[in-house]
Amino acid sequence: MIGDNKTPHEILGWRRIVEQALIGLNLTTGTNQYNMAKQFMQGSALSSFKSVAMVLLTGHKADAIVHGETQLANHPAHKAAGHDHVVFANLQAAVTAVTNHNILEHLGEAYGAQLVTDLLNEVVKNLLPNKALQSVKQHLRREARKPMDMSAIQDIMHIYRINTKEILRCPPAFNTTLVLPRVGSEKWIVKELIPWQRLLLSQ
Repeated sequence: MIGDNKTPHEILGWRRIVEQALIGLNLTTGTNQYNMAKQFMQGSALSSFKSVAMVLLTGHKADAIVHGETQLANHPAHKAAGHDHVVFANLQAAVTAVTNHNILEHLGEAYGAQLVTDLLNEVVKNLLPNKALQSVKQHLRREARKPMDMSAIQDIMHIYRINTKEILRCPPAFNTTLVLPRVGSEKWIVKELIPWQRLLLSQ
């Protein structure tokens, strides 16, 4: 994916391919997924991926530092009741370690894989035209018509794929809450494909 002059269909198809590749290669850690995902990009897509990664990872590093410093500050002071010099030393070491970490090392944390998913979603969000999701939904609801050279069954499968495989990879939610619940159902077929109902029944 270069990122320039790509249609929404191509962008969402690329997103699905990357997801399937990460699963097929059994890459479960954020670090491995991040390195592999970069192989599927170049140009503006890769630049977007890297820049968003720096922003998100910097935020995670800052959160980790604040968390460590808070734990350190909440530990009883030296000579106070409950003070444990071993625990205190460990907390100091933890703060120092997280402060000195390269931000890419945070991809190895438990949240690393989800972070890569968020990065890929941000790339899709940056590449898709404005209001792409609204346009697709409006088309499916109001304007979708079967091409003359396509069978009714093929048309239904095509629309069903758009609704179940592509729309759920669109911003802002990137999940099944975006899917049109009736599209592809028997009720939808009868109501929306009335002009081709006879053709549908004959195939």
